[in-house]
Amino acid sequence: MSDTQKTKLTELVEALSEPFAVEEHEYRIISQTKSGFWMAYYVDLRKMEERLQKTLPMGATVVFSIKEIDEIAEAVYALGTLKIEIPDETWLHYEVTDAGYAPTSSSEPPKSAVTDLYRRLLSHFGIGRYLYHLPKIHLSGKNDGGRIIYDADPLDALRYALSLDEKERPEVLFYPLKKQGGDAEKPVTRSSADAEIKDEWLDYFGVDTKEEAIDAFVEEVGVSRKQAVVYMRNTVPESAETGIDKQTVKAFLDKLLGNKR
Repeated sequence: MSDTQKTKLTELVEALSEPFAVEEHEYRIISQTKSGFWMAYYVDLRKMEERLQKTLPMGATVVFSIKEIDEIAEAVYALGTLKIEIPDETWLHYEVTDAGYAPTSSSEPPKSAVTDLYRRLLSHFGIGRYLYHLPKIHLSGKNDGGRIIYDADPLDALRYALSLDEKERPEVLFYPLKKQGGDAEKPVTRSSADAEIKDEWLDYFGVDTKEEAIDAFVEEVGVSRKQAVVYMRNTVPESAETGIDKQTVKAFLDKLLGNKR
């Protein structure tokens, strides 16, 4: 590839890499905690295709090819390529290959795998690539009999995450609860480094400090703070839906601490 072609390709990828407007994003719940939800954000595939078509110059061609679809372990994978050709004086030709995956338990595994493949291929050209580097976002709220109630707008949480400098984005972003009076608290960020208890406990209770997680454990299980720290340092929680088995905690502490409890 000549220097001129490299420059044109760089300019194209930079244009395609621009983040979408916050309002163009959609979201879903990854998992539920005691106080809210871990969120995932994405852009509709049709909007991503539209970005590609609007950015490419006249006469450019795009070819999406599926080379193979098969099943491995408990997943279906799709292997394919995306090729872009721009017929100008340099005749820019760029082709990428990747694989997409979907669990066999999904409703339409092959279709989901192909969709995942296409998203991955588009990200090679920069479209939506920033979504892979967002911090984890926790949004406080509750599941009221199947009706999800958020304490803040999920898109406001994303807007705050995108406002952070990429180099300074924390590993985990907690978006604030809303106070009873209606005023939102200041967003809180935390790093999971140097935690004395397993990071999963902070996620489980949906809090941003180890002290809050320990306090929540003590209140729920009815053990001392020392016992809580010992247990939470050596174990990870089950899902929020199943709760904490107090008998399991007692048996673990009896075995580990004995008379030192």
